[in-house]
Amino acid sequence: AWLPEDRVAAEKNGTGGGGGSAAPTPAPPTRRKIDRVRLVSLLVGLAILAGSGLYLRWDALREWSYSRQSLAQLKTEAARPNADPLLRLVYAEKLIAAGRSPETIPVLGDAVNTLPTNPSGPIPQRIYSRFGHALALGGFTEDAKQFLDLARRLDSNDARIYRGYALIFLSLKNTQNALKQIEIANTLEPENPEGWYLQGKAYNELQK
Repeated sequence: AWLPEDRVAAEKNGTGGGGGSAAPTPAPPTRRKIDRVRLVSLLVGLAILAGSGLYLRWDALREWSYSRQSLAQLKTEAARPNADPLLRLVYAEKLIAAGRSPETIPVLGDAVNTLPTNPSGPIPQRIYSRFGHALALGGFTEDAKQFLDLARRLDSNDARIYRGYALIFLSLKNTQNALKQIEIANTLEPENPEGWYLQGKAYNELQK
């Protein structure tokens, strides 16, 4: 009887049932070929990682680019009908830094109007927060609360929101609630002088 062991031995000796020599065993891949495959895989992985990083940093790169422009340049660009909301946000923040907060209301209003429906993420949050705060400074309490609430839903750790609420309460002569909001703001951002200014203002109101 032809046993499996005999078959293996016959194939090794070239005397298998087919009458011819057995097919040669494929040679293992060379080390150079393996290294090439690994190199290609590494390059593909690096390209994917680089692409992901660029995508994640795209907003930061745009913001940096806008921040390099002057107020005059930003004003011109922000006046365009379909201007980038981020550009308008940068323009508004530069106006705030220049002590021109009242001028941010129309700029941020335009930024809000060009946001997509139900936006999310840090850029819409910052636009809502700054718009609500600017409206509160201007005495537009109902509109201010609306946008501060929207900002808080996106990020409840933004101290500017609570300073905005404090401004609203102070304008309504509700000093106790203003102090509660100021306390939250100063806990979140103790280095911001506006919070301490509002706290002093609130305590002065209590003493009247």
